[in-house]
Formats: sequence, C-alpha cells, structure tokens
Amino acid sequence: MDWVHCNTCYITPLISSDKCFFLTSCGHIICSLCKKREQKGRCCTCRKTCNFVELKKPLPPQVDIWMNDPINSIIKIKNVVKFQDLNRKKMLSGALKKVIKYLYDNVIIFN
Repeated sequence: MDWVHCNTCYITPLISSDKCFFLTSCGHIICSLCKKREQKGRCCTCRKTCNFVELKKPLPPQVDIWMNDPINSIIKIKNVVKFQDLNRKKMLSGALKKVIKYLYDNVIIFN
C-alpha cells in the first residue's frame, strides 16, 4: 500500500514504521501523532466529528475493501459478469428453443 499516508502531515508508513495509522469515518487517513494533537472524536484533516479504525491486520471487512488492490476487485467483477453473461445466454438459448418447438408443433404452414 504505497499510497497510504497521513492526510494531515503526509508521513507514510515507509518513512515512519513506528507510527500507527487510522482511517476516519469521514474518509481520511491520519497518523497517531496527528490524531493525538486533535480534539478527541474529530478528524484533524477536516475537523468533522468521526470514528477511527486503526489500520492493522486483520482489518474489518468494511475497511479492508478500501485497502485492497483494485486489480483484484476488477478481476472478481469480471468473473461475476462472465458468469452472469454465460447464464443469460443459456436462458435466451433455452427460451428460443421453446419458441421454435412451439411454432413447429402448433403452426400449420400452407403451401
């Protein structure tokens, strides 16, 4: 996660591995030092009242989704679309076969 940094002081975990980082409910990432400087329960970036989740393993699922590599999410979505598309084609093919059978069985063609 080379993009993670404190949105207030811009320090990264790579520069300072001894600091903890937090994700705020308002969508900011802040380091433990900046969090200590601010009023309790307020984001030090936007000053809104918010909750904090420490960015450490294991992350809660609602936080983990924001930290994952988006390529993995795109691959999962691609597989879902492929699966649904295949089943949609099967459904249409089956419906077409039923229509053809119905027409063949019930329609009289005069020459």
